[in-house]
Amino acid sequence: MLEIRAPEQATPADAQGRCEQLLRALPQWFAIESALTTYAAQVTRLPTAFALRRGEVVGFITLRQHAANAWEVECMAVHPAAHRQGIGRALIDWAVRWLRARDARFLTVRTLSPAVNHFAYAETRAFYAEMGFQPIMQFDDYWSAQNPCLAMLRELR
Repeated sequence: MLEIRAPEQATPADAQGRCEQLLRALPQWFAIESALTTYAAQVTRLPTAFALRRGEVVGFITLRQHAANAWEVECMAVHPAAHRQGIGRALIDWAVRWLRARDARFLTVRTLSPAVNHFAYAETRAFYAEMGFQPIMQFDDYWSAQNPCLAMLRELR
């Protein structure tokens, strides 16, 4: 059985270490060491929900507020052994409910642009599109010229 543990609930023991371990299991998405360790550390500082199965963290979503009514998916990850089991969908659904309760209007996510042919990120963009996110802007050198950024938006109302 899957449990989504909200930020208001107790954070799993050693959440940062567990999330870092999960991110390391996803090298197609999290290959930049400095980004990986930053994302793992943020789970203790930013609103983060954890997907737990039998007490083990199998996924998480970390949110960042940018304006009174605008938030971003700072990081989301699901263990590769748990892909295609509805965990990512459950995390986004939780985030939408949590943000609506706080009168948020927009949720954004940044991901690798389709200008780069990368199978894992093609799946990521398809997932976010299925979850109601629309591409709104491409930044050719946001991260680097080799890693152009695509911003996607979902309206929450």
